[in-house]
Amino acid sequence: MIDWGKYRKEFPILETYAYFNTARFCALPASVIKIQKRYLEGLAENGSWNFSEWSETYEEARENTAHLIGSNKDNIFFIPNVSTGINLASLYLTKKKVVLLEGDFPSVTLPWTSHGFDIEKVKMNSESLYEDLENKLSDKNKILCISWVQSKDGFEVDLEAIFHLCKKYEISLVLDGTQGLGAIPFSIDPEVSMVFLSSAFKWLLAGYGVASGYVSDDLLSKFKAFQGWNSIDFGTGMAKTGAASLEVGNALFLNVLGLNEGLKLIEKIGIEQVVKRNTEYTSQLVSRLEEKGRSVYRDPQSRSTIFRLEVTSGEYEKLEKAMVQTSNQGNYVRLSPHFYNNEHDIDRLIEALQ
Repeated sequence: MIDWGKYRKEFPILETYAYFNTARFCALPASVIKIQKRYLEGLAENGSWNFSEWSETYEEARENTAHLIGSNKDNIFFIPNVSTGINLASLYLTKKKVVLLEGDFPSVTLPWTSHGFDIEKVKMNSESLYEDLENKLSDKNKILCISWVQSKDGFEVDLEAIFHLCKKYEISLVLDGTQGLGAIPFSIDPEVSMVFLSSAFKWLLAGYGVASGYVSDDLLSKFKAFQGWNSIDFGTGMAKTGAASLEVGNALFLNVLGLNEGLKLIEKIGIEQVVKRNTEYTSQLVSRLEEKGRSVYRDPQSRSTIFRLEVTSGEYEKLEKAMVQTSNQGNYVRLSPHFYNNEHDIDRLIEALQ
């Protein structure tokens, strides 16, 4: 049996807050803070002499990312954020029609508008979502760009259905996995032509400044126009052949070192155990709130812990005063617990609302 209390001690912020805001920014593990401090201190004391050590850890992070999503490490790349990745996709994918979900996150939708694509939208929460998507995608020669899990309410698309449609109609998929990866199991389908992207500062437990990317073999050649000095393998002097060639400038050492620690913690616990813990905890949290007569809005089909709680005027401020962190959405607060939350956090939340 996993001692969740032991893991909770790894997160300094939990000594002060009841923290229900992972969907905005994760509670940072002490191991991430420690390695980033050591990196900065190393720069201050030794300059770049630790470059080889950092580079080895950088590649370890690539391997750990590949392991988490079931891909080859040669298909993994690191960039500053998901928006960069989607802009890259919009610049180098040659199909000029894109299908989006109405109300999807701006970083998922805006690049296509800016770069002159013909845009078609599908209503997100329709009961006929996948039928509507198929109708849009059936004439082929299109890109589908969507979020796996919606940040505002935890709505989760059925990836099996999405992958099936993409293979059936030869669609290029650009998938933002930010609100799922690290909290829900995910596996790349190597038969899908896709770019998969995920920020590290939410469920991957790593802080700002880096996003993980996967690009399928068939699309990788389309991204070659984006090159720089770091696209060269300095061991051989030859151009890199994998997705690492997309990391064109100075390596994101500080951020990738932190990401690697987050990945190691997830691996140590086990993603299936994370899901089990989160499912049980969120069910308990929702049940306690509903017992108090509170209105909760949660997608019953989603494995995400993201959901919305209806509040009255001034209640968000009450939560702030009680050091309970949530996300303010006007008439709602969004809650997004993770495996590090406990029963005392629920008590503080409910007490503050009373």
